[in-house]
Amino acid sequence: METISISILETATEENLKELVRLSQQLHQDTRTTNAHEVLSLIQSSGAFLVVAKDSEKIIGMGSLYVQQKIGKRFAYIEDVIVDDTYRGKGIGRDIMNHLIETARVNGVRSITLTSRAERTAAHSLYEKLGFVKRETEVFRLNLS
Repeated sequence: METISISILETATEENLKELVRLSQQLHQDTRTTNAHEVLSLIQSSGAFLVVAKDSEKIIGMGSLYVQQKIGKRFAYIEDVIVDDTYRGKGIGRDIMNHLIETARVNGVRSITLTSRAERTAAHSLYEKLGFVKRETEVFRLNLS
């Protein structure tokens, strides 16, 4: 394994897209797909940041940050944090999270929210070590498609 680098993905290639879809399927355990237009739209959005971990040029982890402005408060959501199965347990998820947190900080964010499925206990432990506090809340979702 070469040195792992963590950075914001600024360009989308066909190979990047394949690697992002593969990681997304590991996270979501389904057959969802994406396309180059969606990834490019995310990368070009001024309020969204796609952080990736690379082993050489291969994307082996990712996480996204979405910055929003409300009246009196700038906040962010972290979504889709995943490290490839074969690279887990090496601190890469922590490094991705730290990069996301620092990106939020330099963008004037006051708080970050994330959600995580109950069975992702290792991820929960990481989030707590990073200072995230579990909130008691009711989550509602309306599917439009």
